[in-house]
Amino acid sequence: MPTPARSSGRTAPDRRRLRRIAAVWAVAALVVLAFAAVTAVGPVLLVFYGTHGVHVGDLVVLLIAVAVAARLTARRLREG
Repeated sequence: MPTPARSSGRTAPDRRRLRRIAAVWAVAALVVLAFAAVTAVGPVLLVFYGTHGVHVGDLVVLLIAVAVAARLTARRLREG
């Protein structure tokens, strides 16, 4: 008679939770892109070409969005 597989006590995240996490990161990315598209806050850190580049404000919004998305992701993963 085969022995049943033992669980380590942790279950894999379900699909709904994974979709919510993906949505959080998608919203974070859209916020950063929307901010970068319409603003030019602070000095330019990196110039891609002509009038396109990365400003300090873009970097600040990116860091905030990543921090918020990471915190929400951690919260979603802790929810059982």
